[in-house]
Amino acid sequence: EGEAYRDKLVAQAKALDVVDHLHWVDRFVETETLLDYLQAADIYATPYLDPAQITSGTLSYAVGLGKPVVSTPYVHARELLANDHGLLVDFHDSAGFAAAIIELFADGVACEDLRKRTYALGRTMIWPRLAEASLARFNAIPVQAKPRPRPTSAVVTPVRLPLTAIERMTDATGMFQHSVFSVPDRAHGYCVDDNARALIFACQHPALAPADRARLTSIYAAFVQHAWNPDAQRFRNFMGFDRRWLEAEGSDDSCGRTLWALAVAATQAVDPGVRRWAGGLFDTALVPIASSRSPRTRAFTMVAIAEMLTVRSGDPDLTAMLAEFGDDLIAKLNDHRRVDWRWFEPALAYDNARLPETLLRAGAVLGRDDFVATGLETLTWLAEQQTASEGHFRAVGSDNFSRPFSPHLHYDQQPLEAWAMIDACQAADAVADTGIWRSRAAQAYRWFLGGNDLGLAIGNATSGECFDGLMPTGVNRNQGAESVLAFHLATLGINRLSAEREASVEPLLGTRPILRHQGVDVVAPPIAA
Repeated sequence: EGEAYRDKLVAQAKALDVVDHLHWVDRFVETETLLDYLQAADIYATPYLDPAQITSGTLSYAVGLGKPVVSTPYVHARELLANDHGLLVDFHDSAGFAAAIIELFADGVACEDLRKRTYALGRTMIWPRLAEASLARFNAIPVQAKPRPRPTSAVVTPVRLPLTAIERMTDATGMFQHSVFSVPDRAHGYCVDDNARALIFACQHPALAPADRARLTSIYAAFVQHAWNPDAQRFRNFMGFDRRWLEAEGSDDSCGRTLWALAVAATQAVDPGVRRWAGGLFDTALVPIASSRSPRTRAFTMVAIAEMLTVRSGDPDLTAMLAEFGDDLIAKLNDHRRVDWRWFEPALAYDNARLPETLLRAGAVLGRDDFVATGLETLTWLAEQQTASEGHFRAVGSDNFSRPFSPHLHYDQQPLEAWAMIDACQAADAVADTGIWRSRAAQAYRWFLGGNDLGLAIGNATSGECFDGLMPTGVNRNQGAESVLAFHLATLGINRLSAEREASVEPLLGTRPILRHQGVDVVAPPIAA
């Protein structure tokens, strides 16, 4: 049809004897070439015959380029050229078109005035102006803001959480990384990070049934053992569901976290055989992993060494390494310190509270007052950053990473941060018995139970489940291993802090032993003996 129409026009040009005045472009014209033609034109004419035509791309381009326009009054032309921005001539009025075009050529001043008006109109149509106009329309609409849920003050007394979620995420190989809602996601397999955390949980839980403890400890310890790559002198991290390792060595942080798990197993595992295994692998892995310069890897290594020194008191090599790493961490703080920035790095990232915690634990073991003072200073600053104006805990969001010296972004908030804060507060409370750190720990624990920006429960004390995080639109309803373990380990931490002070947890968390879960007040189970 397009070719037939062009052939008809060529024949008509011959019949009217105007062939010498026309040049035919016998191909499709790309936008850039079309714009070149339009820019070269003196006048743009659209003698369309359909009154209902609602748009013309070339008309918009011509106006954007500031061309005088002569057009029939189809819908788009009537709207765009209103208010004297072009000349409109009736349909089928060729004489009117001729007169309008000749008039523009004859009156250069009028033609230039029209060109300027058209160009000014085109400036209102460019994308930035369209965006501004759209925003102005949106802002003019009266909005009845939907009230955001207030963080609930109702919190649950810590309990011995059911193992349901942990059992669901664990098979004979280890603990799965991720889930789709509550269903384990085999597509992402396993990682040593989560199995190291799971090993810490199995060793630290004071009330696991002996059979459960033995089975879970064996699974997680075997995964860690298998993760060690003697050739690379590193731990592998990611394993597929088919039990094939996906890499020869894992990240520095995953290696440091695994070293920490080995130290916990070497000092706290019930089974003497597990203790001997963990201590031996710790000794093998320590020096290669300690070569990392990553602040978090070194923090995990320091926590591990401080833990090992509880059973190897005075070990000169461990003591020297702990002191060296602590001095290095303080040097990093001094490198990045500003009037309003008291932190070891130029940006807050993940597992932040582990950095002050490691100085506090190292200071307690080594008798280094400077470590303790720096740990308290930086933990105080971090706690202030992670406290909302309403008083609840607000974890550093994962959107925040790599934003130097900036106030942290609020989302997505991860359970890992609340657990790390509770452990750090326990370390601070051990060296500074002021009561403030127990309150800070309770504030962080409430985050799991609805004491957060959206007033939504992340963890469920009646099932032991935990969602993957808090987003601007609500909770991430997946229940991965990291999140579930963070909730369980945070619960152990808040119970441990209460026991160390020989006090009930209720003064820490409030006297109402209920959980607000999905809009319903659920009575919590009693505290385990």
